[in-house]
Amino acid sequence: MGGLPKVCNSKDCIEIAFRFTNNIDDSVDPCNNFYRYSCGKFHRQDLDRQMNFLETQTDSTRRALYALLSTTDSNDTSRTAQLSRSLFGSCMDNFRRSNAGYSPLIERLKNLPCGPLLSGCNFDSASYSWERHSGMLGWYAGTFNLVNFGTDVHPQDRTQITLQFIPPDLSEILDPVREQLIELAHPGPTEIDTLLQVQLRQNLTKSVLFEYIQPDEKQRQNALEEVSQLMVDVNKIATTTPSNVTDITFGELKQAVPNIAWNDLLYAELSTMIKLSDSTMISVVNLAYFEQLSQLVAKSSPQALANYLVAVTAKQLEQFVYDEKIQPTWNRCIENMESLEPVEKLYILSHPNYQFDKIKSYLKEVKQSFILAHQATLLRHLGEINRIAFLVGYPKRLTDESLVTKPFASVPIDPNDYFTSITGLLKQQSTYRLSQIGTYLDADDTTDELLRTTELADALKTTSNSYSKWDQGSSTHTERNLPGFDNYDDVQNMMMVFGTLFCNREGAQPGSPYEAMINTAASNLRLFSTHFKCPSGSALYNRKSCL
Repeated sequence: MGGLPKVCNSKDCIEIAFRFTNNIDDSVDPCNNFYRYSCGKFHRQDLDRQMNFLETQTDSTRRALYALLSTTDSNDTSRTAQLSRSLFGSCMDNFRRSNAGYSPLIERLKNLPCGPLLSGCNFDSASYSWERHSGMLGWYAGTFNLVNFGTDVHPQDRTQITLQFIPPDLSEILDPVREQLIELAHPGPTEIDTLLQVQLRQNLTKSVLFEYIQPDEKQRQNALEEVSQLMVDVNKIATTTPSNVTDITFGELKQAVPNIAWNDLLYAELSTMIKLSDSTMISVVNLAYFEQLSQLVAKSSPQALANYLVAVTAKQLEQFVYDEKIQPTWNRCIENMESLEPVEKLYILSHPNYQFDKIKSYLKEVKQSFILAHQATLLRHLGEINRIAFLVGYPKRLTDESLVTKPFASVPIDPNDYFTSITGLLKQQSTYRLSQIGTYLDADDTTDELLRTTELADALKTTSNSYSKWDQGSSTHTERNLPGFDNYDDVQNMMMVFGTLFCNREGAQPGSPYEAMINTAASNLRLFSTHFKCPSGSALYNRKSCL
């Protein structure tokens, strides 16, 4: 660095400069395609190296969990700690797991509702109900289920837990196939769905998992032809319909989507835990999805629907079996276990020194900056934003041994049978959470994982407003340069931090919706056009902000 005072040489600055170097493609004009300028080199890396900033943070957390779970030198003798470490050791036992192979998964499928895809299934299309099948699967089908159950809070009492219906999220199955297609074939927007279905069918048909499920290749191929098409169709309506939350009564949902047998769906497994009347308040994520789902299933055969549910259940459970091609690694085991509350407790108690008060104070400043940047917004909306309270850290119940162990008191744990143990624990945790519907939250608790949406345009506007405020009140008017990037001014640095942070595999295809989203966020900011000196004819020149 040469000791130059104008160059920032802190660890954070060096890491940012390193990210700039690896991601920025300066052969692209930022005024015409800011995303490709920020991330062109990112997409030329191998796929396994294309980690965005959220994935980098996740990797760091998983490494910390690995250190906690693999240690044999610990004074923590609590049941949750012993359970977590025993389960991790069971996951890492390659010998026992390789001997078991796919057998535990196949046996589990045989004890759940089935479809013709599963060899030996006695399927009766005349009596089949996809609603009962979906409802009985619950957690076993993960987020791939046609209808998912979750929890929300009552609109008139934000402490009372209510039921929520949620569309599926098939990205874990479809995104790797889509990324592979984009990398190899570069399909256009009108070609992608057709090619996706074909490639997905081929991948599923050739997979070891489905060879075990249906050894007959012809039957397997025919069944997965329909399954792959249904996956693409379900994903399309789940991702293209407006994603909002509607608070309605259970009776109003039945009227809005009358062709779904909601009682069959809900009470297939949860009849002993949940009792809803038509006047019970619930919430629905993306109501339009369920309206279109009812039309899609009406056009689908019972066999196709049953096979879809068998296939997605198998894909959900596959992560817990031994795969010779992907032998269990510590990372894979941590990924299996990280959402289990005993493991969360172990992590929380080992990180007691977070300065939550300082984080809350910072978030309050962000809130005030947001309000200042949106003065044109209706006062009642700004008032609602001003009343927002931030939850930082974790619910205190996760530090209480008795509360954390309570849901698992009756779950058998076998250190020699990882599949049965981990799936039993996670299923019970999911069921226990649903059993709390109708009860009340603690003040520091939440019904589920926080939404991880990113409002990019608002975030940039808030940040630029805060920068302008700093610039006007500061006598310095400039920050130290990043090493190797002294040609950028402060605003350009700010924009490039944003651009390179949000490099994502979803933006691999030129013209993708993700690329357009980042470009739109940049073009809506006057500071971007000014500091990058964008000519009036350039694609991202700020003609008039839509914010």
